[in-house]
Amino acid sequence: MKETIQAEFENLDSAEAAARAIKKQIHDAKIMAIYPEHPESIRLTRPHSKRFTLLPTAVLSQNYITALIETEYDFEDLNEVQKRQTSMVQLVCGHASVPAAHRILTGQGGTIRFPS
Repeated sequence: MKETIQAEFENLDSAEAAARAIKKQIHDAKIMAIYPEHPESIRLTRPHSKRFTLLPTAVLSQNYITALIETEYDFEDLNEVQKRQTSMVQLVCGHASVPAAHRILTGQGGTIRFPS
């Protein structure tokens, strides 16, 4: 009988490493999915060097004066939920392989999620 196992990891790289270890050591395991829990976090890893802000400084009767402010990009402005790169691994394996799969996933830094 086949069982579905789901594990949560801190980032996508460790989830992929755990999936490789499962494929290497458990031959009847089939990796169903590896996905980030917050897909918007993947976009944040691209390099952002500068952030530009257009700041109005004065409004006169004939002119609208602005200043262009250039600052280093600061990730502190982002919501904590958007920064999390928690990833999930979902796999299917035989009932006899479940303890070995749990051991590998936990050893690679994962937290097993049991169905509710």
